[in-house]
Amino acid sequence: MTRRVIFLDMNGVINNNKVEICEEAILVLKYLLNKYNAIPVLISTNLLNGTENIKKKLRDYFLKLGIDNLDFIDSNFDYRYEHNYRGGFYFAGAFGIIDYLKKNDYPWYVILDDCFREEYACFKLNHYEVDGTMGLVKNDLKHIKFKKPKVKYIAKVKYHYRKLQDYEIVTNRLIDVVKRVRDKKRWESEIK
Repeated sequence: MTRRVIFLDMNGVINNNKVEICEEAILVLKYLLNKYNAIPVLISTNLLNGTENIKKKLRDYFLKLGIDNLDFIDSNFDYRYEHNYRGGFYFAGAFGIIDYLKKNDYPWYVILDDCFREEYACFKLNHYEVDGTMGLVKNDLKHIKFKKPKVKYIAKVKYHYRKLQDYEIVTNRLIDVVKRVRDKKRWESEIK
């Protein structure tokens, strides 16, 4: 079976009213991942703002839930230069989805989000709106459909990567140094 992608918003999909994780949502997500050989790709741009440390914490969190193949969109896009598109901050998420689809040979996909976003319609993206008060539930399964991207349309979408701020560059370099030191210590301890 062809690999598929579930673009996943956290708030209102995995949790309800942005408060507590819904066990049913996790079970439904795992069912979809297993049935369709899909990978979850987190699109919550407010959770992704750049650092690898945040991504590691989210990977560890999903691993505790029994989901080991979590991936992320790149949300580092500057929407201000895209005069053809109305909107603002949330377009970074749509650009991240489009960028992910392009870089991964346009897999079949679905976006699970708890609200309708104008950019999903603007870019003709396949979106299913989850009831944010309940999170993802078993009844949603009959409505969730994976679709092939509209390649001719998506290929024309233009976006720009945002230039990282100095503090983001320094933070990412520091994380890289810490990882290298940690890996060197592990390697040295394994040799002994």
